[in-house]
Amino acid sequence: MIKLSSVVAAASVLLASCGGEPSGPSENPFPDSVVAGVPLGTYPTGVCCDIQGNRAYVAESGDNSVGVIDATSWTYLESVAVGSLPRKVCVLPSGQYVYASNHGSSTVSVIDTGSLEVVATVPTGVKTDGVCALPSGGFVYVTNAWDDNVMVIETAGNTVVDTIEVGAYPSSICCSPDGQNVYVACTEDHAIDVISTDENIVTSSIAVGRNPHEMCVLPSNDYLYNVNHGDLSVTVTDLSLGLVIDTLRVEHEPFSVCALPSGDYVYVGLKYSQENLLVVRTSDRSVMAGLSVGNYAQVMTATPDGQNVLVPSLGNALLLVLE
Repeated sequence: MIKLSSVVAAASVLLASCGGEPSGPSENPFPDSVVAGVPLGTYPTGVCCDIQGNRAYVAESGDNSVGVIDATSWTYLESVAVGSLPRKVCVLPSGQYVYASNHGSSTVSVIDTGSLEVVATVPTGVKTDGVCALPSGGFVYVTNAWDDNVMVIETAGNTVVDTIEVGAYPSSICCSPDGQNVYVACTEDHAIDVISTDENIVTSSIAVGRNPHEMCVLPSNDYLYNVNHGDLSVTVTDLSLGLVIDTLRVEHEPFSVCALPSGDYVYVGLKYSQENLLVVRTSDRSVMAGLSVGNYAQVMTATPDGQNVLVPSLGNALLLVLE
């Protein structure tokens, strides 16, 4: 278990700097205020939330662990030891298992959420990075950055059943809401490869900005937003056309992106910026707010009900909860 006493004071200072204790419901139709700061292990880099809304899971890269958070009270429950340098996490739709991609040990750890123990370790390729599960829960897809491929893990036996060659240095990965496609950010190719999950082959490659990284698909399954490290931009792809239809320029390096379940707003995390979280309205792609949230915000997610956005703060070692 992580010791909370040494970091409670830091959490209090951070909450005060972000507007203090909440005084009531936000007037905005999107989460915009930090209402909790959950102390984490060191170097938190990725977060996921079960669709039941009960728990959140955070990759704690510096501690080689996954932190388990009660999403009803925003308290830290336990840490689960996994492989070396866990980078990203995803939870199956059933809520029964969490998959953690271990960048340092080139494995995927499978955590039973009932016992909070690792029940399987799946060998993957070199420098495992992104991980996502299909809505059916039958398969998990994981990127191997140095092997330029994506491996498919069948969750029934936790074995690799397919390997798909993709573009150079695949990092982030996400699944379409209908489960028909998986999208892979090929950072060194400046493109997003589209994998058909029916055949497990790359069916197209979409040219985006320089050095694409994190992505999200709107719940309506029609648009994909991705951040581009290399040219300080966010590109918007019309998935029916397979083409970029808009490019949003930002002033600092964009690092992460997530959409609210309503699809009405997308959050973009920026590195090294005082206002390091932008809220973009998807109807007209205008920036509605610039929020100051923690220090060096990492890969984030929204809760299933859309009431909260969860932001791991690497510099503060906190999971920041926006409402």
